[in-house]
Amino acid sequence: MGRDLSLWESRSCFDCHATGVVRGKKLVIDQLTPGIECSRCHAGAQPHMADAAQDNFKTLPKSFRRMDTEEISNFCGQCHRTWDTVIRNHWKGPAFVRFQPYRLGNSKCFIGNDKRISCLACHDPHQPARHDQSYYDSKCLACHGTERAPARTSSAPALPMYKPCPVAKSNCSSCHMPKVELPGSHAQFTDYQIRIAGRANLTPTNSA
Repeated sequence: MGRDLSLWESRSCFDCHATGVVRGKKLVIDQLTPGIECSRCHAGAQPHMADAAQDNFKTLPKSFRRMDTEEISNFCGQCHRTWDTVIRNHWKGPAFVRFQPYRLGNSKCFIGNDKRISCLACHDPHQPARHDQSYYDSKCLACHGTERAPARTSSAPALPMYKPCPVAKSNCSSCHMPKVELPGSHAQFTDYQIRIAGRANLTPTNSA
Protein backbone atom coordinates (compact mmCIF):
# COMPACT_ATOMS: atom_id res chain seq x y z
CA MET A 1 0.00 0.00 0.00
CA GLY A 2 3.05 2.25 -0.07
CA ARG A 3 3.09 3.02 3.66
CA ASP A 4 3.70 1.38 7.00
CA LEU A 5 0.58 -0.23 8.43
CA SER A 6 -0.33 -0.01 12.07
CA LEU A 7 -0.85 -3.21 14.02
CA TRP A 8 -4.65 -2.88 14.01
CA GLU A 9 -4.69 -2.32 10.23
CA SER A 10 -2.50 -5.35 9.60
CA ARG A 11 -4.64 -7.42 11.92
CA SER A 12 -7.79 -6.27 10.10
CA CYS A 13 -6.33 -7.14 6.70
CA PHE A 14 -5.41 -10.67 7.72
CA ASP A 15 -8.56 -11.23 9.73
CA CYS A 16 -10.81 -10.44 6.74
CA HIS A 17 -8.82 -12.33 4.12
CA ALA A 18 -7.89 -15.45 6.10
CA THR A 19 -9.25 -17.77 8.77
CA GLY A 20 -7.73 -18.53 12.17
CA VAL A 21 -5.10 -15.80 11.97
CA VAL A 22 -6.23 -13.72 14.95
CA ARG A 23 -6.35 -15.23 18.42
CA GLY A 24 -7.54 -12.69 20.93
CA LYS A 25 -5.84 -9.58 19.64
CA LYS A 26 -2.69 -11.27 18.36
CA LEU A 27 -1.72 -12.28 14.84
CA VAL A 28 -0.92 -15.99 14.57
CA ILE A 29 0.53 -16.07 11.07
CA ASP A 30 1.79 -19.66 11.22
CA GLN A 31 -1.75 -20.98 11.84
CA LEU A 32 -3.71 -19.04 9.23
CA THR A 33 -5.75 -20.61 6.46
CA PRO A 34 -5.92 -18.42 3.33
CA GLY A 35 -9.44 -17.38 2.43
CA ILE A 36 -12.71 -17.38 4.34
CA GLU A 37 -13.78 -20.71 5.81
CA CYS A 38 -16.95 -21.55 7.74
CA SER A 39 -15.41 -20.86 11.14
CA ARG A 40 -14.51 -17.27 10.19
CA CYS A 41 -18.20 -16.33 10.29
CA HIS A 42 -19.74 -19.23 12.18
CA ALA A 43 -18.29 -19.60 15.67
CA GLY A 44 -18.31 -23.27 16.59
CA ALA A 45 -18.31 -24.47 12.98
CA GLN A 46 -15.39 -26.85 13.43
CA PRO A 47 -16.95 -28.83 16.31
CA HIS A 48 -20.20 -28.89 14.34
CA MET A 49 -18.48 -30.35 11.28
CA ALA A 50 -16.77 -32.97 13.41
CA ASP A 51 -20.11 -33.90 14.99
CA ALA A 52 -21.83 -33.94 11.59
CA ALA A 53 -19.31 -36.52 10.39
CA GLN A 54 -20.72 -38.72 13.18
CA ASP A 55 -24.32 -37.99 12.11
CA ASN A 56 -24.84 -35.60 15.02
CA PHE A 57 -26.44 -32.40 13.76
CA LYS A 58 -27.50 -30.98 17.12
CA THR A 59 -24.46 -28.72 17.63
CA LEU A 60 -25.41 -26.09 15.07
CA PRO A 61 -23.67 -22.68 15.15
CA LYS A 62 -25.84 -19.64 15.85
CA SER A 63 -28.23 -18.96 13.00
CA PHE A 64 -28.10 -15.51 11.42
CA ARG A 65 -31.86 -15.77 10.91
CA ARG A 66 -32.28 -14.83 14.55
CA MET A 67 -30.41 -11.56 14.05
CA ASP A 68 -32.21 -8.36 13.19
CA THR A 69 -31.10 -6.11 10.35
CA GLU A 70 -28.90 -3.93 12.54
CA GLU A 71 -27.11 -6.95 14.01
CA ILE A 72 -26.51 -8.44 10.56
CA SER A 73 -25.13 -5.12 9.32
CA ASN A 74 -22.72 -4.95 12.25
CA PHE A 75 -21.71 -8.56 11.78
CA CYS A 76 -20.94 -8.15 8.08
CA GLY A 77 -19.32 -4.82 8.94
CA GLN A 78 -16.53 -6.63 10.78
CA CYS A 79 -14.91 -6.77 7.36
CA HIS A 80 -17.05 -4.47 5.24
CA ARG A 81 -16.94 -1.69 7.87
CA THR A 82 -19.79 -0.67 10.13
CA TRP A 83 -21.35 2.78 10.31
CA ASP A 84 -19.83 3.18 13.78
CA THR A 85 -16.32 2.26 12.56
CA VAL A 86 -16.37 4.85 9.78
CA ILE A 87 -17.66 7.62 12.05
CA ARG A 88 -15.27 6.88 14.91
CA ASN A 89 -12.24 6.85 12.57
CA HIS A 90 -13.35 10.05 10.81
CA TRP A 91 -12.95 8.41 7.42
CA LYS A 92 -13.97 10.76 4.64
CA GLY A 93 -13.72 11.05 0.90
CA PRO A 94 -14.83 8.95 -2.09
CA ALA A 95 -13.06 5.80 -0.83
CA PHE A 96 -15.75 5.16 1.78
CA VAL A 97 -18.07 3.98 -0.99
CA ARG A 98 -16.33 0.62 -0.37
CA PHE A 99 -17.90 0.38 3.09
CA GLN A 100 -21.27 -1.17 2.30
CA PRO A 101 -22.86 -1.39 5.79
CA TYR A 102 -21.92 2.24 6.43
CA ARG A 103 -23.44 3.43 3.16
CA LEU A 104 -26.52 1.27 3.62
CA GLY A 105 -26.98 2.69 7.11
CA ASN A 106 -27.07 6.19 5.62
CA SER A 107 -30.03 5.27 3.41
CA LYS A 108 -33.33 6.86 4.45
CA CYS A 109 -35.06 3.52 4.04
CA PHE A 110 -32.67 1.59 6.31
CA ILE A 111 -34.64 0.31 9.28
CA GLY A 112 -32.86 -1.83 11.84
CA ASN A 113 -35.73 -4.28 12.29
CA ASP A 114 -36.90 -4.71 8.67
CA LYS A 115 -35.15 -7.73 7.21
CA ARG A 116 -36.12 -6.75 3.67
CA ILE A 117 -33.16 -4.36 3.68
CA SER A 118 -30.60 -6.50 5.50
CA CYS A 119 -27.38 -7.66 3.85
CA LEU A 120 -28.80 -11.18 3.65
CA ALA A 121 -31.95 -10.02 1.86
CA CYS A 122 -29.92 -9.43 -1.28
CA HIS A 123 -26.77 -11.52 -0.81
CA ASP A 124 -26.19 -15.18 -0.06
CA PRO A 125 -22.76 -15.34 1.62
CA HIS A 126 -22.40 -18.96 0.53
CA GLN A 127 -22.69 -18.08 -3.16
CA PRO A 128 -20.71 -15.79 -5.48
CA ALA A 129 -22.15 -12.29 -5.72
CA ARG A 130 -24.61 -11.79 -8.57
CA HIS A 131 -23.58 -9.05 -10.98
CA ASP A 132 -26.68 -8.91 -13.19
CA GLN A 133 -28.72 -5.92 -12.07
CA SER A 134 -32.06 -7.51 -12.93
CA TYR A 135 -31.52 -10.12 -10.19
CA TYR A 136 -31.89 -7.43 -7.53
CA ASP A 137 -35.08 -5.88 -8.89
CA SER A 138 -37.29 -8.22 -6.87
CA LYS A 139 -35.40 -7.20 -3.72
CA CYS A 140 -36.19 -3.54 -4.36
CA LEU A 141 -39.81 -4.27 -5.23
CA ALA A 142 -40.26 -6.15 -1.95
CA CYS A 143 -40.45 -2.67 -0.39
CA HIS A 144 -41.31 -0.47 -3.37
CA GLY A 145 -43.79 -2.67 -5.21
CA THR A 146 -47.48 -2.01 -5.67
CA GLU A 147 -48.81 -4.86 -3.53
CA ARG A 148 -49.02 -4.92 0.24
CA ALA A 149 -46.17 -6.88 1.83
CA PRO A 150 -47.25 -9.99 3.75
CA ALA A 151 -47.15 -10.08 7.54
CA ARG A 152 -44.09 -11.66 9.12
CA THR A 153 -46.30 -13.81 11.32
CA SER A 154 -50.02 -14.41 11.50
CA SER A 155 -50.32 -11.99 14.43
CA ALA A 156 -47.90 -9.32 13.16
CA PRO A 157 -49.08 -6.39 11.06
CA ALA A 158 -48.21 -6.35 7.39
CA LEU A 159 -44.85 -4.82 6.58
CA PRO A 160 -45.09 -1.27 5.20
CA MET A 161 -44.73 -0.58 1.52
CA TYR A 162 -42.98 2.51 0.27
CA LYS A 163 -43.51 4.79 -2.69
CA PRO A 164 -42.90 2.92 -5.96
CA CYS A 165 -40.51 4.38 -8.50
CA PRO A 166 -42.45 6.39 -11.12
CA VAL A 167 -39.72 5.91 -13.72
CA ALA A 168 -39.10 2.16 -14.00
CA LYS A 169 -39.59 -1.23 -12.38
CA SER A 170 -36.34 -2.80 -13.62
CA ASN A 171 -32.61 -2.19 -13.27
CA CYS A 172 -33.38 -0.26 -10.07
CA SER A 173 -29.81 -0.31 -8.81
CA SER A 174 -28.45 1.44 -11.90
CA CYS A 175 -30.05 4.67 -10.66
CA HIS A 176 -30.53 4.19 -6.94
CA MET A 177 -27.25 2.33 -6.21
CA PRO A 178 -24.87 3.51 -8.94
CA LYS A 179 -21.41 2.09 -9.51
CA VAL A 180 -18.58 4.45 -8.67
CA GLU A 181 -15.01 4.21 -9.91
CA LEU A 182 -12.59 5.28 -7.21
CA PRO A 183 -9.87 7.66 -8.42
CA GLY A 184 -6.73 5.75 -9.35
CA SER A 185 -8.11 2.37 -8.34
CA HIS A 186 -9.22 1.09 -11.76
CA ALA A 187 -12.09 -0.60 -9.92
CA GLN A 188 -15.78 0.10 -9.57
CA PHE A 189 -17.80 -0.28 -6.40
CA THR A 190 -21.55 -0.25 -5.97
CA ASP A 191 -22.66 2.61 -3.74
CA TYR A 192 -24.97 1.08 -1.11
CA GLN A 193 -26.51 4.38 -0.06
CA ILE A 194 -29.94 3.97 -1.62
CA ARG A 195 -31.22 7.26 -2.98
CA ILE A 196 -32.30 8.99 -6.18
CA ALA A 197 -28.77 9.31 -7.50
CA GLY A 198 -29.31 9.26 -11.25
CA ARG A 199 -26.39 9.33 -13.62
CA ALA A 200 -25.45 12.96 -12.94
CA ASN A 201 -24.46 12.32 -9.33
CA LEU A 202 -22.04 9.42 -9.21
CA THR A 203 -19.55 10.81 -6.69
CA PRO A 204 -20.40 9.98 -3.07
CA THR A 205 -20.03 12.68 -0.45
CA ASN A 206 -20.46 12.73 3.30
CA SER A 207 -23.90 14.24 2.99
CA ALA A 208 -25.03 12.18 -0.02
